[in-house]
Amino acid sequence: MTDDTSEHQRAKGKSVVSYRSIGELAAALDSLRPEPDPQLEQFLMMAPNLADQAEYLGRIFADRRVLFLGDDDHVSILVAAFSTVSPVVYEVDHRVVASLKSWADRLPLPSYSVALHDIREPFRQPPECDAFYINPPYSSKTDGYGIKFWISRALEGCVPYCEGVIVLPADSDGGWIDQNWLSVQDFLTANGFRIVNPHNDVRHMYHGTNDLGLRSENLRVRRVDPSRRLPIEPRPGTHLYR
Repeated sequence: MTDDTSEHQRAKGKSVVSYRSIGELAAALDSLRPEPDPQLEQFLMMAPNLADQAEYLGRIFADRRVLFLGDDDHVSILVAAFSTVSPVVYEVDHRVVASLKSWADRLPLPSYSVALHDIREPFRQPPECDAFYINPPYSSKTDGYGIKFWISRALEGCVPYCEGVIVLPADSDGGWIDQNWLSVQDFLTANGFRIVNPHNDVRHMYHGTNDLGLRSENLRVRRVDPSRRLPIEPRPGTHLYR
């Protein structure tokens, strides 16, 4: 029988050079992250998908400062540890912030920053990142509102000609997923984005989703016309997420 407490203590004491692969560190993160908060629509990506996602982001965003609007998954830690990306993380959950800071200090990750921030509030000082990564609430009952709001806030934190990766619900035979995609595509066009890869074969899986069959995929976008801007206003309370 494994002593989980001892395993966690051993994982917490390791530096980045102690992790032989991105997959090993992803497994440690998967077991030590704070439990998801349903009020914040948190569903945590499984370890193999975390590793794949970090490798993908590290490859396409090499040598860039990347804005992470929320990171309960902890993929920013993997990206900072195994690539040349410099993550700039804004997160509303104080438990997640504390965990990310602890990992960044322990590994250590010098090109990494994380701040406690409610996305409903504008940035006090926009970080002017080169790119962004968001895995927003899918807002199945509000026409993808959460996705669009996350995109809008990401624009405020990035340079005009930025790139981004948006994690969206994958596959559908009709219903809310298709409607969300149509709504998000319209919103991206209204904000001067073009789609770089319209389809991604990678499918992400999550712990404890309401829909056990739900998967997500990456949508990579590039802003080509900063003169186009359609902002969206925040909604109070949990209406931001649902």
